[in-house]
Amino acid sequence: MSTIELGQEMGLVNSNLDAKAIALIVEAIPLGLVLADLNPENRPSPEAWRDLAARVIFSFAPDA
Repeated sequence: MSTIELGQEMGLVNSNLDAKAIALIVEAIPLGLVLADLNPENRPSPEAWRDLAARVIFSFAPDA
């Protein structure tokens, strides 16, 4: 069982979302950071990155 599926069973991750799709997004984040390091003039500000990352992560949570 994947960590995401476990999170879904525990009610921490929205079970209406596909676990494999969430995993793909989570795996893509480090790749994007590497690409930003290779092209730093196109890198977002730390604040912009933090705000977007928080929004993406919280979007996986079930509705409160």
